Amino acid sequence: MQDKKLKCKVCGTEFDFTKGQQEFFTEHNLSEPKKCKTCKEKEKQEKSKNNTYQKVA
Repeated sequence: MQDKKLKCKVCGTEFDFTKGQQEFFTEHNLSEPKKCKTCKEKEKQEKSKNNTYQKVA
């Protein structure tokens, strides 16, 4: 298995899907990622901004 280049479904940027990541995804029966790290982070921030519950520290 070798590194792959995948294309983000949101922004179209190519990103690396490393051999190690592929092995992890396979071991955990996960499908290949569809979004680059930047788009995943943006989505995570948007979701947390829209969260109406207050987090307890």
